[in-house]
Amino acid sequence: MAGTLTALRSSRALAIGTSVRIALCPAIMGLLLSHTYTVATIVFLVAAATDFIDGHLARRWNVTTKLGSFLDTTADKLLVATALIALVAVDRASAWVALVIIAREFTILGLRAAVPTTAGHG
Repeated sequence: MAGTLTALRSSRALAIGTSVRIALCPAIMGLLLSHTYTVATIVFLVAAATDFIDGHLARRWNVTTKLGSFLDTTADKLLVATALIALVAVDRASAWVALVIIAREFTILGLRAAVPTTAGHG
């Protein structure tokens, strides 16, 4: 019972990191659109740090799940797409380069969701 409770608490802590990343996306977009690039960069780096930290903790606490991995990856793709779209809007990035990067990111996300993992096989 205690192990289950610890895993549940750990999962919740990791979900907060993913949620923070998703919640920071509109802030990053707003900051970029208002030409507050330094603050936007700092907020982006904080969001990126939550990705590093919750990934490290998930492995350390051994609480990785398929859903958690998918949500974490989705939050990462959303963060990158948000920043690229805002950078295109303020003429700081090329639209076609952003389109290629975003298309690649979401194609990989779709493939990961569609292809079942075969951990331990092969």
